[in-house]
Amino acid sequence: MIRRRRVFFIAGFDPRGPAFYHASYRSEAAQQSRTQQAADGASYDVSDAQAEGLHLLGWSVQARIGAQQVDTRYSYLAWDDIAQGLVPRGAGVWLAALVQFWRRHLGQGGHAASWRLARRWAWALLSLPIYLAGAACVVVLAAGLAGVAGAQAGAAMGWLAGAAAGLCLAWYAWRLALRWNLVWLTHALNGSYAWALGEVPALDARLEGFSRQIAEALAPQDAQEPDDEVLLVGHCMGAMLGAVLMAQVAGHCAAHPERLARLKFLTLASPMANYALLRGDVRVADALRTLAAMDIDWLDYTAPQDPLCYFLVDALRAIGIPDAQRRVRLRLRSARYDKMVAPDTMARIRHDPLLLHFQYLLATHRPVPNDFCALTAGPIPLAQRVQEAPPA
Repeated sequence: MIRRRRVFFIAGFDPRGPAFYHASYRSEAAQQSRTQQAADGASYDVSDAQAEGLHLLGWSVQARIGAQQVDTRYSYLAWDDIAQGLVPRGAGVWLAALVQFWRRHLGQGGHAASWRLARRWAWALLSLPIYLAGAACVVVLAAGLAGVAGAQAGAAMGWLAGAAAGLCLAWYAWRLALRWNLVWLTHALNGSYAWALGEVPALDARLEGFSRQIAEALAPQDAQEPDDEVLLVGHCMGAMLGAVLMAQVAGHCAAHPERLARLKFLTLASPMANYALLRGDVRVADALRTLAAMDIDWLDYTAPQDPLCYFLVDALRAIGIPDAQRRVRLRLRSARYDKMVAPDTMARIRHDPLLLHFQYLLATHRPVPNDFCALTAGPIPLAQRVQEAPPA
């Protein structure tokens, strides 16, 4: 069982940054402790956050399960500043970004891949142009009706009434797009496509620095007990960034391959296969080929309720790597939203893709295997979870 663990977490396209993720982890750990009291009595104590270096914020997690204690050092790999630079503001910029994404998505073969492998993901992306077309029709119709009504008092009044009604409804449609996270989704998709196509060199440089820090954590430390497990966790786009980091860490440890025995990989809400199948992809597919040849454990959780992931899709098989040609031990698992989320909460969030997409990182209402605190700070090694037979 694990006594000491080092966790490196890399988020998806999220400008909220490390302070938000630390506060979230601390509050969710407290909630998870209350959930676990009736099951195994596990409790989690999360320290204050401290800077660990450039673009790295860390905190300690102490887990107690009966007489057993697990000490975890949790490090957040920050690239929110780069994400913020890829999110320009304004309705006009959003429309331009939406057009650019769909040009890429169709031209690069992303839509064909998602329609074949993950239909819910395909429909989630189609919701963007569907919403825009519907909003445009409502704006034009309302402006026309207001113009006709106003024309009874004169042509000038008709034009004025039509323009006022159209502008008011266009502003309301923009506010709804912000509220329903359609603007965030557009910029996140556009930014992740840009990175996969090699257009974000700042992020590539940041990843190289992160991979060296992970490799240093795997190296023997003088007069210090080594960590039982070094776990890299990637959520959403962070799963793809994590695959690149795993490949880079393998390169840094080429002279000492035995160090990789303690390195484990956990991915949550991953749409990785979509990006690996883009015609112009220069990042994801190559990283997956390197990852397939690594003798490590990899656990991947996706949920059927989450429309922004590739549910139970083997990214290695999607790019043509059969089981017989891989050394990595990959286990695909379904995140049990039906058990981890109370019915009233699920009824509230089931139509919000963003809340569903982040549910993996939140406390559960019942004990489940994909409890994020147990995965990142509990005593069970990831290798054991990979070897376990999937639940019925």
